[in-house]
Amino acid sequence: MAAETPTSICNTALLRCGGKEITSLTDDNSKEAQLCRRLYHPARRKALASHHWNGAKRAVQLTVDATITPVFWSYAFTLPTDMVRLITVHPSNDLNASIPYSLQNANSTAADNVLLSDSNQIYIQYVFDNMDPNTLSEGFRDVLEFLLARDLCLGLSKSTNKFELTRDEFKRALTLAKSVDGFQDYPEERAQGSWVKARYGLYTDKTVVQS
Repeated sequence: MAAETPTSICNTALLRCGGKEITSLTDDNSKEAQLCRRLYHPARRKALASHHWNGAKRAVQLTVDATITPVFWSYAFTLPTDMVRLITVHPSNDLNASIPYSLQNANSTAADNVLLSDSNQIYIQYVFDNMDPNTLSEGFRDVLEFLLARDLCLGLSKSTNKFELTRDEFKRALTLAKSVDGFQDYPEERAQGSWVKARYGLYTDKTVVQS
């Protein structure tokens, strides 16, 4: 199977909305290519943000940003520059551990958005800005192609009928792709808050109770 490229994805999207194929996303000067250059990466990031895709997940420990003095929280953490969507937040490398947190703009030259917490260490799972479509599922590529086709429709044909058709196909493709992607991943337990452990007598405050 031939490798997918941004150009091939754009051509599939153009086919689905009645546009003409382009020869290159970077060098072609046709109207279609100009629109694709403007819309491809925003559509790709929107498609990535629509689900926690297996081919676009990463896990990291965040670093405290000592240049920021948080209000209402104890620590500010620098977020990955390639983060598209946050999935989970933990105070340790235990996926079942949870912690209150907040995402805010730091209003600082040191960073843009930061994660604020009272824990002095934070681990996260997140969707990263994966630019290689071949490392993602066929379902994701379908989602991206229909989403891009939807965005291209009004710019190329001004057809609300084609826009609505590609919009509906995007929604169907997303539902199917998320379902298939979820079946291929081990089901994750929701992180339990302290109230759950207290409810079942696992601990009281800071003292562990042996069952």
